[in-house]
This record gives sequence, structure tokens and C-alpha cells, in this order.
Amino acid sequence: MTTTAPHHLVNDDHSQTAGHVFVIHGSLEDVTCDAVVIPTDTSFGVRRHWSDVTGPAAPVKPARWAEDHFGRAAQETTTAAWYIDVTDRDHAAPPELIAGRVRAAVEAISRSFRTPWLSPVRGRAQHLVALPLLGTGGGGVASTDMVVALLSALGEVVRDLRIDVAIVVPKRSHFNALQWQRRRYLGASVDDTMRRLGEMARRGELALMLGAGVSAGAGLPNWAGLIKHVAARADRQDIRDLVNTDAFDNLPMLDQAELIARLLGDRAPAAIVDAVTVAPRTDSGSDGEGPDYTAKPVKPALSHFLLAGLRCREVATTNYDLLYERAVKSQTDGSLKVAALPYDVVAPNASWILKLHGDAEHPKDIVLSRSAFVDYDGSRQALGALFQAMLMTRHVLFVGVSFTDDNVLRLTHHVTKSRKGILGTALALETDIARKRLWEDTVTWIGMEVPEDIEADKEARTAWQARSIEVSLDQVAMWAVSESEVLLDKEILDDSANPLGLDDEQLTATKAGRHWTSYISSTE
Repeated sequence: MTTTAPHHLVNDDHSQTAGHVFVIHGSLEDVTCDAVVIPTDTSFGVRRHWSDVTGPAAPVKPARWAEDHFGRAAQETTTAAWYIDVTDRDHAAPPELIAGRVRAAVEAISRSFRTPWLSPVRGRAQHLVALPLLGTGGGGVASTDMVVALLSALGEVVRDLRIDVAIVVPKRSHFNALQWQRRRYLGASVDDTMRRLGEMARRGELALMLGAGVSAGAGLPNWAGLIKHVAARADRQDIRDLVNTDAFDNLPMLDQAELIARLLGDRAPAAIVDAVTVAPRTDSGSDGEGPDYTAKPVKPALSHFLLAGLRCREVATTNYDLLYERAVKSQTDGSLKVAALPYDVVAPNASWILKLHGDAEHPKDIVLSRSAFVDYDGSRQALGALFQAMLMTRHVLFVGVSFTDDNVLRLTHHVTKSRKGILGTALALETDIARKRLWEDTVTWIGMEVPEDIEADKEARTAWQARSIEVSLDQVAMWAVSESEVLLDKEILDDSANPLGLDDEQLTATKAGRHWTSYISSTE
């Protein structure tokens, strides 16, 4: 930890590094963030279920609670926990009062990150603050007035502070309503491509292909970093020395992996699993004198939650980690498990994820080295065929895929011989003009720009590109929710408070429609 911010984060010209307000479906305790905001009342009556987020210790009222109505918890927690009074002397508070306190709280949280400087969690480009949807009166759907006030206040404060905020909504019906309110009443500008992708997801026309760039936001290494990580775990100094030579760097990636796999033998799969399941370790321990090898499980990045929230039935990945599956589990309170192929049986109409190169739960199946790629067709032909079926029948959204993987390239090229036209859209880390031209007849390539005021440091570039993917996916997610999902939700429309702000004519028309009647019949 240093006491001053890295230069690439303190440039005075920060017009391109303004913060963003995300909306994600999931459980607050599953989100990796720099700080979490917990709602309570004037009397500081903190509900017991928030201990899942802050830990078992009883919360201690912040020192200036009576004056500020917000503050950081006095006790130490894994994530910085802040509390905010969302009432007016323990009674319902108007939206503008809550919005004002939220703005002040986020400003205070931002200051706490900078004096002394604290690096963003998991190598993110900007700090992330997570909070539930405030002003819902202990649950339910926030009123349109509350949503507009809250999102407007957050939008203003993150633009100036260069800090990201994620509103985390655990219940799907409430998430749908929030997204609908967000796009209907705020008039947020949106990229036409992201809106089109969201509408495809809404109609069930979109499939996903996930690459290493998705997990970059969780702090996991790319392929080159993975090889270095595996070599660093070797118990032989000659192997660790070898990976730091020019001779090793000059080998193609697959040959680097082949060499490391041969040198480590049976120990290589365990080192790979360690790299994708244990949170990145700090350079020094708590005393600053030695490595910190405390194993902490990796949590999903925002991109995993945003992608899982699209509810695409068909997903493929070359990643070994299990973060997409964990995001799905978080969104369903653990009641739904996405089937991992080829290891699980897929239930009728259920979603699945195709693990093209194996995963952390099946280390012997991991595909990394040159020999494993050469043998792929003989041992995994059915997996390749299923991926090709996705390309033939869906518009595939490639996220964080570099298009340098030999298997993905070969399988995709085979499909282009039979299916003409655009197969999908790629949200890639790099803005690669040559690769964009190479794939222009097959894939719509959208590379992530790095803000001009960010230094061209490789690590910083990757962090900003990963964040840009998250911002793009947030726009896709906003348009993936259909109006009918909201207006046919009996729980929402039966709310006497009319949280959606529909007028009498809209309410009457909605409940009188044949779709509403059919929906109610099917749920009774």
C-alpha cells in the first residue's frame, strides 16, 4: 500500500474516466468491492441479515451518526462497511432526502480511498462501491420517484469522483422493474449496438462465448499470466529462472505451455487450478516483510453478474474458472445450477455452459499445452460440434475473447464455410484494427478504448479495458429486460403503492390485456 495514488489515476484531465452506475442482479455478499453501503434507520437498528455482508460482529454506530446520518463502521470488516440512515427520524424518508445522504456518503467513501491511497480491489481500474436498492421500505420495488432520485444523484457524483457504484438487486422481479424504470424515466444514452444485443437476449436469440477478458475484472490472469503463475509455483529454481529469459518469451504461447507442462508433469494441473480459484495474493504480508499466501476464494467480477443476468440459455467458454456459474447461483439464491458440459446432464429447457477447455473442478481435462490442442479433435469432437451449433443457430456475443485460440479459430472458420454473414459480435479488450479487418465479414468487432489520460502501462490498460467491457454489458443488460416481464408481474402490479408510476389508464389496459389474463392463469 502506498500513500499516493498511481499517476495514471490522478491526472487532472479525467473527462474520459468518469465513474459509472451499474445495476446487477445478485446477492450483495457475493460482490467483490472496495466498500459496501448498508441501509439502516435513525436509531441505527441494523437488520441481522446484513451480517452475511459485513461479518458476524455486531455493528458499532459511527461516531458522527447523529449529525451526518451516515458513516463507516467502527469495527474492522473484510470490506469497508458504511451505514446510511434511509429514514426520517425512523419514519419513511422522501426520495430527495435519501438521495442527498447517498451523495454525501459516496463522496466521503471516495475520500477514504485516497487519503491514504488504497488500490482498487482485484486490480480494477476504479474503486467500486456496492449498495442495495435504497428506499424500498424494507423490501419491494422502489417507487419511480425514488429510482430517479437515487440514480440521478449517483450519476452526478460518480462523474466527478471517478468512482464506480453498483446497485445490487437480489430479486429478479425487482431487478426487472429497476431496469425498466431506469431506461424509461432517465432517458440514458445507449450505444445502438448494445441496445440491439440486449433486444436479442430478450428474444432468446443471443448466445455467449466467454474468454479470459471476462475474468480479468476478477483479477485472474490472462493466458500469458497463467503460464507465468504456473511456473512460479514450481519447486525448482531452474524452472522459475527459465520463464524470465528472452528464450522463453520468444516461444509461441502454446509451446511455452507445452514446456512448462512437461517440466512440471502431474503438478501442472494443480497449479492452474490455484491460479483461477484463489484470489491474487499481495506482494507482502500484513507485516510488510513477507508474501501473503492467505488463500481467499475468487468472487465473480461485475461482468460475470451482468452476463448471467442476460439469462442466455447457451454459453461456451475457454476459461477454467467457475465464476459465471457462481454468478448464476448468486442470482437464484443457490436454487439454480447452470449445467456444465460435458460433466452435467442438462434438464429440459435448462441453461448450460460448455467448458471447451475443461475447468477447475476437472483439472485432468484442462487444455493448455500444444499437445492438448493437437489432440483436441480426437478427444473432444462433440464439444467442438456443440460450439459450432451455437454459431450456426444463434448470434454469439464473444466477450473478452482474443481470437488467438487455435481451437476457437478453427471451429469458427469451419462454420463460415456453411453459414454466410455475421455470426456474432465481439467485445474485445483490444482495439485491434488488423483483427477487425480480418473478421469484418464474420464478426462485428468492438474493441475497448483506453482513456487518453491513462498511461500506456500494460496492467493499467487491461484494467481499463475490462472495465469498459463491464460498462458495455451494463447497457446490454438494461435492454435485455422486456416491458412484459415487468408489466405482467403480479407482485409488482398488485402493489397498492404503484411503484412503477403507471397512470390509471396504463394500469387498466395492462390488467385487461389477454397476456395478463393468461399470465395470471398460469401462476395460480
